Amino acid sequence: MWQAVNATDMCCLRRVLHRDVKLENLLINRETYEVKLINFGCSDILRMTPYRSYHGTEAYLPPEYYNGGEYCGRPVTV
Repeated sequence: MWQAVNATDMCCLRRVLHRDVKLENLLINRETYEVKLINFGCSDILRMTPYRSYHGTEAYLPPEYYNGGEYCGRPVTV
């Protein structure tokens, strides 16, 4: 879990919003237990202003977007 959180944090530090963090997008090496975040097809540049569209798996839709039609990238990544 720490590696997955660290990967998303590194994305944010590099101004990348993944937008589809889920188990299917974590590549886990069974021998070394190294975890990598993959599939950046839904990603966007991380910005400080709210996003008004969502791209990613609907089951993981941010509640803020569902309720108000917008969300901030860094808080929903956490």
